[in-house]
Amino acid sequence: MKILIAGDMHTGSLAGLNPPAYQSGPRDKVRKQMKKWVWWLELIEHHGPFDMHINTGDVIDGLGVKDGTECIIPDPNRQIEAAIECIKAIKAPENLFVAGTRAHTITRDGLEMDKMVANEFKTARTPKNFKGQLFIHIDVPGHKGWELNVRHAPGSRSGVKSTRAMPIGKERDANVEWHRRGQEPLGDLYFRGHLHYSYNAGVPGRWQGYILPSIQSPDTKYGRILSRGTDTGAGYLTITKDGDWPIWTPIPYQEEMVEVLQYTIPAT
Repeated sequence: MKILIAGDMHTGSLAGLNPPAYQSGPRDKVRKQMKKWVWWLELIEHHGPFDMHINTGDVIDGLGVKDGTECIIPDPNRQIEAAIECIKAIKAPENLFVAGTRAHTITRDGLEMDKMVANEFKTARTPKNFKGQLFIHIDVPGHKGWELNVRHAPGSRSGVKSTRAMPIGKERDANVEWHRRGQEPLGDLYFRGHLHYSYNAGVPGRWQGYILPSIQSPDTKYGRILSRGTDTGAGYLTITKDGDWPIWTPIPYQEEMVEVLQYTIPAT
């Protein structure tokens, strides 16, 4: 079984994932949008087919709540249509979604655009495919199976490289506490987005946590001012019938070099 897990697509943003019919902006931005769309289709072709797709939130960028100058699809209905086209390209029989950041996914009049996207992919087996947090049990015959714990944002963040494992570790601690109270299943694998960097942590054979890269590129108004590095890409989880620990395969997106201006000033 192969599960594509992707998030922070930010469809509608200059630097997000946008199908060709919705691409616009300066020439260099359009070229980058097409490059990313081709990467997305190649990812699906080369690594698929996928039995399931899990989206970790911010499937759309919103209508310029944070920065209207980088919103290229101002009509909410068209932004929803564009995101649906991105998801349909995966061709997965099951698609599950978690709610993203309100500033991106909810319009000023209260329309939950990410939920509207999810509604397009409901099935008889998953009539409720959109939640704030997902607890997914993957059944493996003759084995206890695996518990996936998925939410958009971890409870804390860290820009310091030596402590980047802290957010996902705290998510594990919180789940252990809720499990002790009998209110949540104890997870084996944790997936979080939102932070736009990639990091893995855990105890091999007991639990593993993954902070996922974003599909949106860092070359936005906000990305340009970040000191810490960001990671762009997606990944998929492979679950075998023999009960071996699931294998996480990251699929990075090759970013272009950032233009750097360097000055040499002679001493006087």
